[in-house]
Amino acid sequence: MKNLILNPRRIPDRNNAPKYFTSSGINFDHCWINGFRTCSLTREDTDKEDPFEAYSQAIPVQGQRAIKWGYHIRAVEAQNVILTARFYDETGVLLHTLKQPIANWLTPEWQWRLARFPIPPGAQTARLSIEFSGKITACTFYGPTAFYCK
Repeated sequence: MKNLILNPRRIPDRNNAPKYFTSSGINFDHCWINGFRTCSLTREDTDKEDPFEAYSQAIPVQGQRAIKWGYHIRAVEAQNVILTARFYDETGVLLHTLKQPIANWLTPEWQWRLARFPIPPGAQTARLSIEFSGKITACTFYGPTAFYCK
């Protein structure tokens, strides 16, 4: 399986941000695990803005059945952590958004959390993101991974 994510190690550019990713409320750490730069966040449930990280490159999905994607992740406490896939037609119009909550499966131990998203008819591209809301205590993640699957 070839990882569809460019720069999954999150090598920083001149602005110390990883190329191909956009984010808000996420800290790009100075910590590296197995050559992968980690990200972390902590937030109170009263915070106004919800943190997210989005992979900024559209992934071609025409002719594929499903895409699986996620991170190596751990959290002490996490109310809402959602993996999202947004699917677009050939003109860039949003066709469908699928979300998979993963917070119930997060623990302080490192684990892969991947979700499978079936590709809707007519979809040409997908955009992937991870979104956080509610109370999040000591959540750290790395190694964004996406691949086609059946």
